[in-house]
Amino acid sequence: MTYTVRIVFLFIVTSLICVSTQAQAFSDGYESSAVDPFWTVTQQFGAISLTTEQAHSGIQSAKFSSSFGGQREMHLTHNFPTAQKGTFSIYFYDVAPGQETLYEKLNLYNAVSGESASIGTQDFDAFCYTAQMFNYTTNVLQGPNANCGIFPQTSTTNVTRTSGWHKLEINVAEFSISFAIDGAPVFHSDGDYSFDSVDIFVSGPFWRPNTVAYFDDFSFQGNATYNFLGYFNPLLNDGTSYFQGGRTIPVKFQLAGPDGAYVTDAIANIQVYRVIDTPTGTVDMSIDTRPSGSSNPGTLFRFDPVSSEYIYNLSTKGYSSGTYLLRTTLNDGTTHDVNFSIK
Repeated sequence: MTYTVRIVFLFIVTSLICVSTQAQAFSDGYESSAVDPFWTVTQQFGAISLTTEQAHSGIQSAKFSSSFGGQREMHLTHNFPTAQKGTFSIYFYDVAPGQETLYEKLNLYNAVSGESASIGTQDFDAFCYTAQMFNYTTNVLQGPNANCGIFPQTSTTNVTRTSGWHKLEINVAEFSISFAIDGAPVFHSDGDYSFDSVDIFVSGPFWRPNTVAYFDDFSFQGNATYNFLGYFNPLLNDGTSYFQGGRTIPVKFQLAGPDGAYVTDAIANIQVYRVIDTPTGTVDMSIDTRPSGSSNPGTLFRFDPVSSEYIYNLSTKGYSSGTYLLRTTLNDGTTHDVNFSIK
């Protein structure tokens, strides 16, 4: 007989969590009466306001309006406590395709490595969107190098500028980075990248014409990174534990974040599979179990704030003699397996 506890996966985040012990997430539809405090606002020869003139969703967007007088610098910037991986996206309303105006971009930056990643428009390119990786330390520029428009550069994509809303997206994966416009990939680079700031901006020299840009529906979904500290007694991580059938096994473990602090709000689910009919365990851990009847409902581990442990009381009632694989699946996408036996 095969005994399986199926996985249930649910992870909803609606606000920023500014700690490095879990996935971070933030979204902004610019629907409030003022700019969200997540952002640091810079307004030099220009202004940033919330407006109903354009909206990708809801009724408002963020409007960037330049003015004459000097170098234009309008920014919504956020600095993270640690460098992040994940998916960054925003919707940009292009009001001036066919015109050389200003830089209008989603930009990521790493203050330690000097790496930046950006996607949007160049002030000198009226016809094609841009995507690029640039290292301010090594002066190395990477990009699609597409033959688009009348002045193609390394950063030039094959996507022609058009009026209306466009989704700009940068995905920073474990060992690569990719850029997309309206869901279509435009550039990819292998490498271990991460970024400690995100910047939505409009900028350009004083002699460029004034422009207006709209941004809406910013989203950042970070990649969770947990350090699994192993299973605790009565499970043995080498798979040598065995138990008397019908007992309840307390399955326990801890998680740590990059800074070593315990992760307290991960989501963990359990699966159990019968592997072979023969018990292979050699160490009787039954003394640390208890009679059946106190299992968790469903497949979800609970968190004990006193011990900082995730706990699932696994009933083995109905299990026959044999070796089983226990798998824990975390919301960072990782799985952690251990064998145990029933005699």
